[in-house]
Amino acid sequence: MSRAFSASAIAALYASETSAAFPTLCVIDHAQFDAPWYIVNNLEPITYDSHVFQPYPFKFVPPSQQEGQESDATFTLDEIDATIAETIKAIDTAYPLTITLVAAMVDGNSAPEALIPWIFTLKKFSSNGTVLTGTLVLDDVLDNQMGPIEFTPSLFPGVF
Repeated sequence: MSRAFSASAIAALYASETSAAFPTLCVIDHAQFDAPWYIVNNLEPITYDSHVFQPYPFKFVPPSQQEGQESDATFTLDEIDATIAETIKAIDTAYPLTITLVAAMVDGNSAPEALIPWIFTLKKFSSNGTVLTGTLVLDDVLDNQMGPIEFTPSLFPGVF
């Protein structure tokens, strides 16, 4: 899958040294939440899309970009503050938790540039008291089952 990056992002990615930083912005949302959480794996807060993303330790491993190869992403959240992890553990699993991740570039005082956005649903997670590790899926359409459909004139008028 090809991506279009700005000239400054390409220059920063190919440079042997750069002042640019490449944080991952994360929005964790669920129907039970009053407001989503905005966190970033950075040492300082970052303002993006009119939201302030607070520093919080997490690790994100994106899905494989190889054609014909399906893989899930991995999201590891440090339980340094148990608030987020305990809330995730207590959510109603009938409604999936949505995790939006944006790989961004920040260069100096300029606004962050979104390089790659992903919108995931949390499929499953485990916790060992130190970290919460979750499996994220981009599209869970294959998990939804559907019964057989018959080709009838009422359902498919253009076929008959």
